[in-house]
Amino acid sequence: MMMRKNLSFRQKLILSYFSIAIIPLAVLGVFAFNQSTAALKNQAVGNSKNSSETMHNNLQYRLKNYNNIMDIMSFNTKIQQLLSNHYTSPAMMIGDIKDFLEPLMSNLLNFTDEAVQLTLYTRNGLPEVGTYLLSEERLAEEVWYKKEKPDLETRWIADERYLYAVRTIIDMYNTSSLGTLVFKLDKSLVFGELGNLASRSYLWTMSGSDQRIITTDSNLPVNTMELLITAASSGEQVFKVDSRKWLSVSQQITGTDWTLKLLVELNDIYEPSSHILQAALFIILGCTAILLILMAIFSHSLTRRIETLNKAMEEVEAGNLNVKVLTRGQDEISAITNKFRKMLKRLNQMLISEYQNNIVQKELKLRALYNSINSHFLYNSLSTINWKAIRSGVEDISEMTTNRSTYYRTTLNHGREIISVRDEISNVQAYLDIQLMMHDHRFRVEYRLDPAVFDYDTLHLILQPVVENSIKHGLEDLAGTAGIIRVSAVIEEQMIIFLIEDNGPGITPERLEELNRFESKGYGIRNVDERIKLFFGPQYGLSLSSEPGKGTKVKLSVLAYKENTDMKNEIMA
Repeated sequence: MMMRKNLSFRQKLILSYFSIAIIPLAVLGVFAFNQSTAALKNQAVGNSKNSSETMHNNLQYRLKNYNNIMDIMSFNTKIQQLLSNHYTSPAMMIGDIKDFLEPLMSNLLNFTDEAVQLTLYTRNGLPEVGTYLLSEERLAEEVWYKKEKPDLETRWIADERYLYAVRTIIDMYNTSSLGTLVFKLDKSLVFGELGNLASRSYLWTMSGSDQRIITTDSNLPVNTMELLITAASSGEQVFKVDSRKWLSVSQQITGTDWTLKLLVELNDIYEPSSHILQAALFIILGCTAILLILMAIFSHSLTRRIETLNKAMEEVEAGNLNVKVLTRGQDEISAITNKFRKMLKRLNQMLISEYQNNIVQKELKLRALYNSINSHFLYNSLSTINWKAIRSGVEDISEMTTNRSTYYRTTLNHGREIISVRDEISNVQAYLDIQLMMHDHRFRVEYRLDPAVFDYDTLHLILQPVVENSIKHGLEDLAGTAGIIRVSAVIEEQMIIFLIEDNGPGITPERLEELNRFESKGYGIRNVDERIKLFFGPQYGLSLSSEPGKGTKVKLSVLAYKENTDMKNEIMA
């Protein structure tokens, strides 16, 4: 609603015509895009399900062959006789191993390319023969092995490179365990070439309830893989991860706790539909361009004078009150233009009068602020001089009187508001010399003055209130440490920067924020800040910085000003 109110008349006119033409075209484009996207999605789901079914069947077939090999070894009577070790002659046992067991296991290994090793782990004291026949004690040394209850079913275990088909061989006559059969397979060959994968498709085999990855052909980042595994549940599902759509097809592998997951990134599959969308957009944009040209020509004839008047108003808003507004005709737009011209003339007259009044008010306010400076220091100093004369003699009176004379001269300044920077510094030096005598030299004063500042003038009596504040609040409460007052003055970018520093107890952050907003009851530094801003402008003034326990800094920034250049009138303007 607010946006519509802020539109120009011409924009509203164009927008109304544009809406009437563009809405039907947009609806048609969205409909075509949705239909094509739905068709592509159905096709992708069908193809992915077929691929998943093919790969599932191929893997199931391979696992069945491996189980057949396990059955041949587990239920062979001669192998059971060998593992039972009921031989009366060692020669007969060795003959069965060499003439029967080794050829059988060698042939079974050669039966499939994925086979790496076929091993019988026996517990009846049979001799170890290569990798075919080993003691069951060696099985515990394998990292992948977990001892479980004897089971006629094949258990599948996976590590980084291999799959292990593990089965307990049970005596068919007394159901006791004769040993363990382990069929070691190359994992990359077992899961390789299960079927053709489409572009941006990934096949994962998961194990157990914790969905541990057995194998994957994915080169996706680990965090992306974890997000996909978490999001993809059982069955068929479409979900979104990191603003990209995925299709998941999951199938359980019979005889194992494995799940075969096929994940297909749908964004690339939907790409053909983007061509349809691009064509629709091209048509819409072409029609829109033609429509905009016609609307611009028609609306221009209606809104030209309104725009001219609006531009004149913008110039007035920017500060140009001398803009000329011309019009022809007797219609409503011409009447508004004539009234605006008369209003502008009247406004100029009022601003001239207001400007003159402001100059007078600023002069009066500057004088009032100057006269409001507290004079209690003069009376306190006179009392101190009298006390020192009684206690110390003529020498101290002479020194105090000299400093007082300098202070009076620079403070009164013949009633003028402007003083040279040199005299303003002299005023502070005289004040500090008097304070040193009053405080028995319990602090010291350092001056860091750029000689270039003495070429300029400034408002007088802006430093003394700040120095007085530093002594009163910064040094009088200082115990056990020699106090320091540092007075600095430098020129930076057409400004004179005065810096008054002390090593007093500092100011808390809350109190400092209050002082910088000049919300304190104290009048001295607020008076100085207001005088500087009134004379030089709001970009100048006074600011404080402090850290508890490290002292306080007061920064005064004023214009690098020379009275004889008549800058004051420029600033006041």
